Amino acid sequence: MFVDGDYWHGRRWSVRKKKLASVHNATYWLAKISGNRRRDRKTNAKLRDAGWIVLRFWETDIAKDPDAIALKISAALATVSAV
Repeated sequence: MFVDGDYWHGRRWSVRKKKLASVHNATYWLAKISGNRRRDRKTNAKLRDAGWIVLRFWETDIAKDPDAIALKISAALATVSAV
């Protein structure tokens, strides 16, 4: 399970990317967050290829409704234990 920070992992990337384009050192931040998103996709693929179930949650979703996230994790674990 991964908890992704909204900023660092580019939640709502199309909106965030536009905002970042106007900040100081925009080139660095756009490359940094784009790289994080690419790395996350590669990590997900490698783990899935190795047979893992990958769960990713946004930090604000956890803060907003931790019980809903806990239910999603429980459901994923139930599918593994059923096998």
